[in-house]
Amino acid sequence: MKHRPTKLVMTVALWLGSLTLIAISTLSPFTFNLHDLNLKDAISLGIRNPTNPIDIVANIILFLPLGFSSYALTLRLPRRKTVLCLMSIGVLSTSISILVETAQLFLPGRFPTLSDIVFNGFGGFLGGLFALQLSIPKDKRFPTKLNKTVCLIAFLGYFLSIYLGLFLFTCQIQISNWQTSYPLTIGNTATGDNPWLGKVSNILLFDSALTSDSIGHLLNFKLDSTSYKSLAFSCLLEPDIIESNYLASELHLCKNPTPQKKLHPQADNDVWYLVESSNLDFINRIKSNKAFTIALKIKSEFNRGFGTVLTIAEDIDHVNFILGIQANRLTSRIRFPLSGVSGKTPELVIHDKNLNSIDQTIVIVYDSISFHVYQNHLNQEKQASLLADLYFTQPLSKIYREWRLELFNIDLHKWLFIAFTFTPAIVLFELLQATGKINSSREISQCVIGLSILAALISRVYTSSLNIWIFEWMEVLAILLFCWFGTKLYFITLEKYQL
Repeated sequence: MKHRPTKLVMTVALWLGSLTLIAISTLSPFTFNLHDLNLKDAISLGIRNPTNPIDIVANIILFLPLGFSSYALTLRLPRRKTVLCLMSIGVLSTSISILVETAQLFLPGRFPTLSDIVFNGFGGFLGGLFALQLSIPKDKRFPTKLNKTVCLIAFLGYFLSIYLGLFLFTCQIQISNWQTSYPLTIGNTATGDNPWLGKVSNILLFDSALTSDSIGHLLNFKLDSTSYKSLAFSCLLEPDIIESNYLASELHLCKNPTPQKKLHPQADNDVWYLVESSNLDFINRIKSNKAFTIALKIKSEFNRGFGTVLTIAEDIDHVNFILGIQANRLTSRIRFPLSGVSGKTPELVIHDKNLNSIDQTIVIVYDSISFHVYQNHLNQEKQASLLADLYFTQPLSKIYREWRLELFNIDLHKWLFIAFTFTPAIVLFELLQATGKINSSREISQCVIGLSILAALISRVYTSSLNIWIFEWMEVLAILLFCWFGTKLYFITLEKYQL
């Protein structure tokens, strides 16, 4: 009884400290601009901001102390109901997040998103759930009637559903629904409604996913024998924007491009180009191979609206592929069953502050399960494992129709997917150990070997090349060890501490 006032003071201090941490982390440097702001445009931009995997983890962690301390405060309430308390904590965390995201509309340099609200609320709920577990007496925290055989069957069923789901999901991210009737346009859409301010040259389309060696040659405007064989379309326009041209002269075959006048010319180049669909036999080749590579050189000017650099589309809402630029954001849309006819769920985005200041040599590679963008150098690669990324984040499309997936040098979304896929299995293994169902070194070794085999199977699903499968498997194992370490700390905390 003597320690209750002290515990209460510490809990209140933690609650206030968590609010202070949230405010500092999300609203600093507190330089609000209440005058020069178009609120409608700011809200529209916030809704369409890309989903950042780092932000997903950070938002969850940031609200954990708030949820934990909020539930600890409810322990002092008489006749409290656990479910109602947890729901209230989720509502509180979501409400605070809404206030923060609204305030960020008036902060230059801050980019509010709807996904932040979702994961902030989820983080607060998880913090409350952890506090609930610590409030249960130690001898009642772990279920004693666990059946090892039943748990093993349950896990195998869970893993089998994930594994089969991934295989079925691969059909949803392949370009099987591309339309052969769509024209190719350069510098605009076919309707002329999305002009791009800039110049483009050395447009090359291939009907395969080129290797890194071939891509390295392409970035220097050279073709090796492998890339030349899979070349499906070439068009060299505006050659004055490049210092030197190493491409063969026979590549100046642009399949009858028709210059089109811009409705509202705003740059020194007042035309865009259209290639009729009857001249685009390569679309069938791309559909058949389920892969493509696009290379081009651009010199962009600042585009306040969305300007299309290269499209294979009927209009902005009916596309096979679109590469566009808005401000300092390079955006790609690919049509496959999951992304819809507009390719907007999701848009694949790269932020680049130098996009409009220096010439860009861009190579885009799609291999049916992943998407890569190279800018100027082979080591400047941004990527997304479409299989893992969309399997993990596709529910966001239910929250808002248009959402964006940001590309990074390393595929953080894939890491999150692996962590969330295998964490339940690791938690189940630790739970069986804590209750004494697994205690021999032989049983532990069997579980470790089993997880390693499952990791190998999962890594093979989203790896297009067997040659790099072993490296993907090692990456999965490293993430599993990290998750295992975190889960071990969690169970040690449950065994030693009481709230």
